[in-house]
Amino acid sequence: MNSDASNFIKSHSAPTMFVVGPGNETVHQIDKYVDIEEYLAAVEFYECFARKYLE
Repeated sequence: MNSDASNFIKSHSAPTMFVVGPGNETVHQIDKYVDIEEYLAAVEFYECFARKYLE
């Protein structure tokens, strides 16, 4: 997987990071896509995460 987080973790003082989101093997391709089921599961995850940690 490729993300901007790879640039941040090069620092010794970087916080712990995790990358979460829907995806498949089409990432960074012209014809990339995400299945609706994966998208909806990611939405549910973000909602639960926000309720638990951001209240």
